[in-house]
Amino acid sequence: MEGLPYGYHNFLFGWDDTVFSNLPPLMPNEYMPIVLAQYEKVNFNQVYKIFGAGINMRLGTTGLSIPELAGLAAT
Repeated sequence: MEGLPYGYHNFLFGWDDTVFSNLPPLMPNEYMPIVLAQYEKVNFNQVYKIFGAGINMRLGTTGLSIPELAGLAAT
């Protein structure tokens, strides 16, 4: 995908999206959005670059925050 960031983004989503589950078995499904939403308040750009951009692309949106993305994904 020319022009899109590649590298650690792919590594992180590869860890997050497994064959049989969306998170490693020791992590509850609700954990990731809560932690990212809290950290997003401290550093929005870093959370967006690492996690938000990929989720926004998958949902066909741009610039949404973690709580907005979670709400959209839940519908």
